Amino acid sequence: MWPVDARTTELELQWFAPDWGDGDTPEENTLRMTLFETVMAQDTANMAAIQHSVEWRGAQPFQIGWHERLIHHFHRAIDLAIGESEIPEGPRSPQRSTPTSRTPDTKVPRRPFCVARR
Repeated sequence: MWPVDARTTELELQWFAPDWGDGDTPEENTLRMTLFETVMAQDTANMAAIQHSVEWRGAQPFQIGWHERLIHHFHRAIDLAIGESEIPEGPRSPQRSTPTSRTPDTKVPRRPFCVARR
């Protein structure tokens, strides 16, 4: 994913597989590619709705899930291994994975646990 502006991201999808030579594509790779395209179609179909919800004022500060935190941590570790001074500010990972207006001494109110019942 490559940020274009505050509301637009260019999504680049790449598929990697072992070289099978000059013959036809193995059926296993064709099946995996079909599954990959299905998952990516579902993800991209939801992007506009996700962007809308992220911009909603009730979602501020926006909290990312633990999968995204792991990805952020990985990118941050790469930046630190390369050396932050060697990476231009634009592509550099932010130091915080979750933008927030809280300071370290801010008390966060606990929310009551709710169970949805039908």
